[in-house]
Amino acid sequence: MVVVNDMTAIGLMDGCRSAGVRIPEDLSIVSFDNVPMAAMYGIELTTIDQHVDEMGEKAALLMLKQLKNKKSKPERIIMEPTLIIRKTTSKCTENEEP
Repeated sequence: MVVVNDMTAIGLMDGCRSAGVRIPEDLSIVSFDNVPMAAMYGIELTTIDQHVDEMGEKAALLMLKQLKNKKSKPERIIMEPTLIIRKTTSKCTENEEP
C-alpha cells in the first residue's frame, strides 16, 4: 500500500497491528517524507525521501535570483527522490508482479 505521508503510514501501521495484520507479511507499506520517526526501531518504515530541505533551499535561491533580476527567465529544477527501503515492505516472489 502506498500512503500519502509517513505520519499517516505510521497511523496505518498502528491500526493494522491492532487488527492483527502483519507488516510486511500481510501488507507492505510505502510512504513519502522520510521523517526522522520513520527510521525508529519498531517503525522502520519504507519511505521515499523527497529531499525537502534541499528543495526549500533551491526554491529560496531561485526566488532571490528572480527578485534581483526581474527579467531573468524562470528555471526548472528536477530533483530525484530516493527510495529508503526498511522493514515495512517484503520482496516480490517469482510469481508476483513487482
